[in-house]
Amino acid sequence: HRRTFASEQRALIDELPAVHRALARLRVPTAVVVGRWDLVVRPVAGRTLADAVEGAELIEIPRAGHFVARDTPDVLATVVARYADRAPLNC
Repeated sequence: HRRTFASEQRALIDELPAVHRALARLRVPTAVVVGRWDLVVRPVAGRTLADAVEGAELIEIPRAGHFVARDTPDVLATVVARYADRAPLNC
């Protein structure tokens, strides 16, 4: 398991420049949702991600950890519904 994890992390680091370029090209309404209590990925990473997507909104969910869908499913569903209504039909 450790080798697999290490291999995944190396691949992620290698792919980050391409991911960053792709994020900059996104032209759809975008919400970056983070839990304020996330101990796996620090919530400040959400700001970095939101800044990489033009017009993205950072939504910090209080009393939610890494698994926002489990911790606050109703809040997440509201965000998803709000953004689904904004998305162009051809995206």
